[in-house]
Amino acid sequence: MPIYKIANINIKINPKSQYLSALLRDYETNENNFDFTVTVTENDIINEKKIAPNFPDFLYESSATLRNISKEIFNNYNGVLFHSVAIEYSGKAYIFTAKSGTGKTTHIMLWKKCLGDNVKIINGDKPFIRFIEDKPIVFGCPWQGKENLGENTSCELGGIFFLQRAKENSVEPLPKEKSLFPLLNACDFPKNSMGKIKAMDFIEKLTKNTPIFLLKCNMNDDACYTALSAIGEENEN
Repeated sequence: MPIYKIANINIKINPKSQYLSALLRDYETNENNFDFTVTVTENDIINEKKIAPNFPDFLYESSATLRNISKEIFNNYNGVLFHSVAIEYSGKAYIFTAKSGTGKTTHIMLWKKCLGDNVKIINGDKPFIRFIEDKPIVFGCPWQGKENLGENTSCELGGIFFLQRAKENSVEPLPKEKSLFPLLNACDFPKNSMGKIKAMDFIEKLTKNTPIFLLKCNMNDDACYTALSAIGEENEN
């Protein structure tokens, strides 16, 4: 059974479909040790079908695999699956989160357009964030969204942006008390009382030393430079 290194954790997985095997390929490792095993059961498939009916079974296998990995990492490895897009720039990772359809992917593509190879897309949909030696590290993940943007890389978190569509571009620090519950909503965790408590503890720790911003933006290049101004970067153009 192959072993895959995801979020710096060795996971033994036996893909049944070519789809899942191809999805995981870039994360396969030659290491022999593993931290845990993920096996998708018939019950897992049934539960996935209840959530989103009328899809092929290979997609249910894929979503169940991710769900099981996310649960294990949340419970035992001090990490969460974070519904957002993540980029690396100037040695730090930046997370952009917003409601679906706001334009997260469009925004990070502005960064690529304006800053070229200085920007690396870590993940276009579902990065993991783990605390390692008390530092929040953003990890790429095989599940990269419909645009399939991302790679097998990691970087220390430098900041979080909440995106809002607007006619004019502006950015401002977001007070911690206004960011806690939106960040909680972006996390994947068991929706029970203990899960919520643990997730809130994670978010409290995440926000302790991480700059958080509200970025109101349009889809012009200046939106990228407005965001850059918040992290102390000059517009070199």
